[in-house]
Amino acid sequence: MFRLMQAGKHMGKIVANVEMEDTDLVPIRRTTASLHPNASYLVVGGSGGIGQCISEWLAESGAKSVIILSRSAKSVVNVASYKADMADLGCNLHLVECDISARDDLADVLGDCRASLPPIHESFMLEWFFRLTNLQDSVLERMSVADYETTVKPKVEGSWNLHELLSDTKLEFFIMLSSLTGIFGSSSQSNYAAGGAFQDALATYRTSRGLAGVSIDLSVIDSVGYAAEHEGVAKRPSKIGYRVLSQEDVLEAIERAVASPFCGQLLVGINTSPGPHWDENSSSSMGEDRRSVTLQVHQLAQGTTATMTAASLAEAPASDVELEIAQAATLEEAQHAVVEAICRKLCNIFVIEEQIDVRVPLARYGVDSLVAVEMRNMLALVAGAEMPVF
Repeated sequence: MFRLMQAGKHMGKIVANVEMEDTDLVPIRRTTASLHPNASYLVVGGSGGIGQCISEWLAESGAKSVIILSRSAKSVVNVASYKADMADLGCNLHLVECDISARDDLADVLGDCRASLPPIHESFMLEWFFRLTNLQDSVLERMSVADYETTVKPKVEGSWNLHELLSDTKLEFFIMLSSLTGIFGSSSQSNYAAGGAFQDALATYRTSRGLAGVSIDLSVIDSVGYAAEHEGVAKRPSKIGYRVLSQEDVLEAIERAVASPFCGQLLVGINTSPGPHWDENSSSSMGEDRRSVTLQVHQLAQGTTATMTAASLAEAPASDVELEIAQAATLEEAQHAVVEAICRKLCNIFVIEEQIDVRVPLARYGVDSLVAVEMRNMLALVAGAEMPVF
């Protein structure tokens, strides 16, 4: 078609007619990671479930020496069996206790590793990504400086310390597991979002200087870690536009980062399917985020809008609740309307059908500060009430 236009042999307009054809697609060839047997691979914060999966993947990919730096290295459960499993894969596992945000301690540990182990070729930065129980999550107005720094320091100072102390080492890849929270934000996890945003910027900075650097922004992992241990947590990400990941998804993302060590950033876990998260009035920031406009256009091309989905219609309109409160003859009737609205909202957030028992503490249903912020916004909208969130 383009050659015909270039030749100028046509008259008027050319209309391209695209028809469906039974054509065999060429399969995508993915390069598999092949690691050096005479090198050490550094995994920071990898003493947890997903860290152990990554260590095993490194061993299966050819690594013979894996160093795990963690502040809780001495408290790892079943260390002997963990090392034995790695030995069966032909890999020596070295567990070292270290706080990477303490520059001098990290320098000493790296010096010891260089003196006694094969040279470090690669670095994985996992610190604090999977330790969600220590996020100190709270709305920013209620967050103390100490809580903010507890989460930010390992990500910011720890990542920068690794960057500087390994600057004299030609790393083949420098991978940081970050979070989509650093891109789309989180009302009760601003500290976590700030740390993730810094890691994204650090990866870009490294690649601009010709150094390997990839920040993998992940959503929630269901099979290991905090989400696997707390029922209901894995259901919430789909409400805000995230897709729940398996550990296989994480390993595939890491393998792609190894194959493209200068790509800077990988986003893994955005829910591109139609749903209420594309609605500008939903609890997700996807619908109003102009950076996701191409994905929104994709939803329109499919002939589906988020506002027409059953999930978005499941939420009771705010106007109905306001009307019930306005028409209430007694305080008890108004209270009942608010309680019913809260119960409907909780059922929608946690994707549950059973009736909420109002006599049970909300924490039993998994209500944390993130959900509390959403509840506060709903009550402010439908009842004009201000509810403090701690």
